[in-house]
Amino acid sequence: MSEAVSIFDRIVEVEEAKKLRGFDVEEELGYLFACPKLKKARDKEVLIARHGLNGDHPKTLEEIGRELKVTRERVRQIEKSATKKLVDYAKVEKRTQKAFQIIKEQVDKDGGTATNLRLYDLFLGEGNKSSKAKNQLVFFLTLNNNFKLINETALSKKGLSSKFSLKEVENIIDHSTSILEKEKKPIEETKFLASVKDSIGIKLSENEIRAAITLAKNIIRTEEGHLGLAHWREINPKSIRDKTYYILRKHQKPLHFEDIAQHIENLDQNKKKVTKQAVHNELIRDERFVLIGRGIYALKEWGYKNGVVEEVIEEILITAGKPMHKDAIIKEVMKQRIVKETTILLNLQKDKFTRVARATYTVKKQRG
Repeated sequence: MSEAVSIFDRIVEVEEAKKLRGFDVEEELGYLFACPKLKKARDKEVLIARHGLNGDHPKTLEEIGRELKVTRERVRQIEKSATKKLVDYAKVEKRTQKAFQIIKEQVDKDGGTATNLRLYDLFLGEGNKSSKAKNQLVFFLTLNNNFKLINETALSKKGLSSKFSLKEVENIIDHSTSILEKEKKPIEETKFLASVKDSIGIKLSENEIRAAITLAKNIIRTEEGHLGLAHWREINPKSIRDKTYYILRKHQKPLHFEDIAQHIENLDQNKKKVTKQAVHNELIRDERFVLIGRGIYALKEWGYKNGVVEEVIEEILITAGKPMHKDAIIKEVMKQRIVKETTILLNLQKDKFTRVARATYTVKKQRG
């Protein structure tokens, strides 16, 4: 049964992919620009310049006004009138409505909300993400009154929603932020979504909340599936030191400083190269990190303690409060350090320790 479902899911995915590949935003806009009511060349000229439909940066009303030798207000009137003509035309054109439906179905599948970056991925394809294509897609979406374009604000990224207004998106972000601020640590996504759902006071699905949160500038989803605030160092590390801590926490095991440097480089693709020595320097300076082997570091919060092997043995014997057999000492030291057994045995021969029975040691009592 599970195999049949899996095959069905793959068929659906293939059909969805075909449908999305069949959407060509430049073709759709070209079709709309043939609108019988959009006769004047100036109407098209203003829309193209205002929204950067030719790939140029969108121009202001003043810039267009200077080029056309008309007032800023006149440009605004032309834009408003021309846009209305296209919106009205789009409402009665089956081809355009079908294109809108393709977009809506996919956005609804995502939870009803998507960032502009997600829209570009969905509808422009990997090889067609030029400024021209992006501007054309955004403009095309403005011609459907059922879509709510989300403008960039202090809280929200640019995006589109078939469910929420900007005010509603920011309300969801506010509730989500409050929950994270109260928790003061990253929250697993399922638990987080349930908390937001209980807090918000209106009936929303977890998928709708998840989609709305993708617009939040201040909330980040980790690779481990947790949500946290962007300014938290454990979520969005900035310095080499914090990135080192992030890598160790992520992998949950001791790592060699060269491996940590490589992981940071992978984390910071297209950014300044991180040297192994820079990472090693931070590991030495920060008390959160403990050297447990040749170039191998762990986090102190995992129970590791600072000190050379001799000091680790001493701490183990003092904590035990009684002599210990060498095998037991080796076992405990190996929990703290990645070293050879011979290294531990050599350290047991130092003056700090005394043998009290066969292969049994204790800390030598200090005089005075």
